[in-house]
Amino acid sequence: MADGTEFDGTPIESRALIGSDVLAVQRGESVEVEVTGNVTPTNANLQVAGPDIDLFSQNDIVLISDCEAADLFRISSNPSSGTWAHANNVNSSNRVSQEYTDDARIMRFSANVYFVADTGRNDAQGNDIRALYRGTNNLLNSATPSFQIDEIVEGVDSLQIEYGELLPTGNMRYATADNVGNMANVVAIRVGMLISDTDQVRNNADTADYALPGETIEATTGAAAGAVTHPEDQRLRRSFVSTVMLRNRD
Repeated sequence: MADGTEFDGTPIESRALIGSDVLAVQRGESVEVEVTGNVTPTNANLQVAGPDIDLFSQNDIVLISDCEAADLFRISSNPSSGTWAHANNVNSSNRVSQEYTDDARIMRFSANVYFVADTGRNDAQGNDIRALYRGTNNLLNSATPSFQIDEIVEGVDSLQIEYGELLPTGNMRYATADNVGNMANVVAIRVGMLISDTDQVRNNADTADYALPGETIEATTGAAAGAVTHPEDQRLRRSFVSTVMLRNRD
């Protein structure tokens, strides 16, 4: 949630809309870099080759994986040399967890955060205009990594998430983060957004409630205390929900 502690001291903490969820996505970005040598756990570096080597910088965080296991490390040497050291002064260890073959691939580690916030702009009637933002983590500085914040979609009023937890019975139940029994059993996520137009084109006030995963966005009048609400103005609104299955959770 936007009122949690995961992003204390970052622009996300001060800007994210309270009552709207925050989605963090960490992944490996495919690049043309292959492992060519020094792949045993006793080595403190890897030999690599490929046309994308020059896209990397010292202190970049990279992921090596053979689709069975993976290691994450920070490059401590000059990447253009083709020898990527992972010294323990910038890593928790200067060893990888296993021996990798030439089938293993190197990927750039990417960390993005998506959240809803006020743009600081108003519509013609003076209502706040919200948007979906993306925070991209600048991981080069190991001591104080920072987020570059970019607005990506105007008119997103709320972002809500539920987690699909696989139960011992084989059934799946969807629940909010604080109600999931075991996050290791989550095999899907359901993401919902409430979108509004910036222009007031309705003939009457919008008094509808909008069901999103784990939260109903209620019209202001008559809403319960603590409810997430939307103003009863004449903007058009629509909810969108998508379910994403997570691979390799077993």
